[in-house]
Amino acid sequence: MSNSTIKKIISKKLKFKTVLVLILMFFADVVTSQTIISPTGDGGFETGTTFAANNWTVANGGNPKRNWYVGTGQSGYSGNRCAFIGNNATTVGTDGTARIQHLYRSITVPAGATNIQLSFKYKQAVSDFAAGIYYDYISVYTGVVAPTAGSVPTGPLVFGPYPNANVATFTMQNIILSNALAGTTTNLIFTFDCNSTSPDGYGAIDDISLT
Repeated sequence: MSNSTIKKIISKKLKFKTVLVLILMFFADVVTSQTIISPTGDGGFETGTTFAANNWTVANGGNPKRNWYVGTGQSGYSGNRCAFIGNNATTVGTDGTARIQHLYRSITVPAGATNIQLSFKYKQAVSDFAAGIYYDYISVYTGVVAPTAGSVPTGPLVFGPYPNANVATFTMQNIILSNALAGTTTNLIFTFDCNSTSPDGYGAIDDISLT
């Protein structure tokens, strides 16, 4: 067998190994990626017309106005509905009462998980931010204790307060959560905190994704 023939055989084997390694790397990434909340399902509030049907819980106050609702009260959402602060499932309204309201669900993060990515779209056409202080805003927490209306969650703050300017359309927000959540079950909590003075902000969330 000539040297040129041997070189051709070795070259083909090296190319085959390179392709095989790339294929294995691709499938390894696919296998180890996991969707915990889908933006086209529960995370987009597309699996039902209530929070319970989408595996979410709300902690709203006794007054039905300026509470969390799932429905069509905000414009610009994806699919059939979104979650928003309003008076009912179809109306944002103009109530200016002070509130601390929560939208949350239990999540279980697989053991050994890394690069835990949370994303969601947020809209708040009117911000209430002045002299470095947030008055009407969204924050995101994690924690094992379920939140209660009127109180700030006791777990770690992972996003916010936000926004410090008007957010006229649903705008993507991206957060990397702590790897310390791997192998644990916790609550993912979206908290809308607002005061009773003008201007009045009304938040809305859609397309929540956790991978």
